[in-house]
Amino acid sequence: MSSLVIVEGESDEGFIKGLAERLGLRIKILKMRGNRPNKAVRLIKAVLESQSFSKAIILKDQHRYPEESIREKLRQIRKEISKTIKTDRKVFVHGIIVKKAIEAWILAGLG
Repeated sequence: MSSLVIVEGESDEGFIKGLAERLGLRIKILKMRGNRPNKAVRLIKAVLESQSFSKAIILKDQHRYPEESIREKLRQIRKEISKTIKTDRKVFVHGIIVKKAIEAWILAGLG
């Protein structure tokens, strides 16, 4: 089984794709584009209902939002997905707050 990873932008997508290739992981990456939990829910539901994934991981940049606000958005996403996915399989949905931009991780590795 592969995993579904939701990211916010193109640079995040490139970083995660490169990391997955190095680790030999099969993943599908989708861009959320925006700060609306409903958009992530729709993306994840659409993909999980048509394809077989055991995990959905959401990477959410903190930027200047309070951490608890981001945690609440991620909780909303998990709750909405768990009650609306109509499959007989278990899907692990996990949200990760990225406190520093992924781009900084990339630049740190260039030296």
